[in-house]
Formats: sequence, structure tokens, C-alpha cells
Amino acid sequence: MKIRSQIAFLSIALLLIISIAWISVYANGMKRLRKLEKTVQATWGDVEWRLEERNQQLPKLIEAAKVVLPERADLYEQLTDNKNRLAELVQQDEIEGVIRASNELDQKVKVFLKTAKSTPQLTEDRRFKQLRHTLSEIQGRIDSDRQQYNEAVMKFNKFLHGIP
Repeated sequence: MKIRSQIAFLSIALLLIISIAWISVYANGMKRLRKLEKTVQATWGDVEWRLEERNQQLPKLIEAAKVVLPERADLYEQLTDNKNRLAELVQQDEIEGVIRASNELDQKVKVFLKTAKSTPQLTEDRRFKQLRHTLSEIQGRIDSDRQQYNEAVMKFNKFLHGIP
């Protein structure tokens, strides 16, 4: 009888130790998950901030180009429309829409800059050169911030898929 009570006591103690260990592992996992989620949110905030920085710079570049190359009004209008759509999506916090609109704007900006390179008046304009350089720097920072965001999302997803 004494042995049975000792076995019962040890079984309960073992069950309690296992339960405490499981709760500790679960709590640490949830803590890590929240940390990863905050990292995703913070890196997305960096991307949004850079997109806004580009959206503020782009009209200056367009205005400088309009002075020298007014016949490309269609391209300026497309750039402005894309920029405005992106700004709306950022305000609505539509991440997938922001990514798509940002990629579309990237393509329009590339077309615009390619057009500018083939126009001697623009390539020689000091103000336009300076604005183009600033826009290129911002684009580089956007690319870097996007990479950091993608890495944060991958870590978050990997952790989520590792949870049983």
C-alpha cells in the first residue's frame, strides 16, 4: 500500500513537472512569436516610410522634367496616378495592394528615367540630375527595406510552421 501511494505521488509530481515545462515552452514560444510579429510590423513601417519619401520626391522630379520635356505629359500623368494610388493603399494599410502598386510605380519610374537618359536636355539639367540622384538613393533604400521585411516575414512564417 505504501508503494502504491509513493508511485501515485511520483506520478503526480512527474505530471506536474511535465505540465510546468510545457507551459514554460509555450510561453517562450508565444513571446518569440510576438517579437517576430513586431519585427515584421516594424520592417513594414520602414518600407512604408520610404515609399512615402519617394512619393514626396517624385512630383519634384516630374515638375523638373515638365519644364524641359513637356511633350511627355502622358508619362507624367501615369506616374502621378500610380503615386496617388500607392498613397491611398498605404493609408488603407493594404499590404498586398501596396506591394503591387509599388512594383507598378517602380516600373513607371524606370521607364521615366530611361526616357530621361535619352533626352540630352534632361541629362544636362543640374536640378533634374540632383533630383534623379536623390530618387535613386531612395529607391535603393526601399529595396533594402523590402529585403529586410521579406526576411522578417520568412522568419515569422518559418516559426509559425514549426509550431505543432
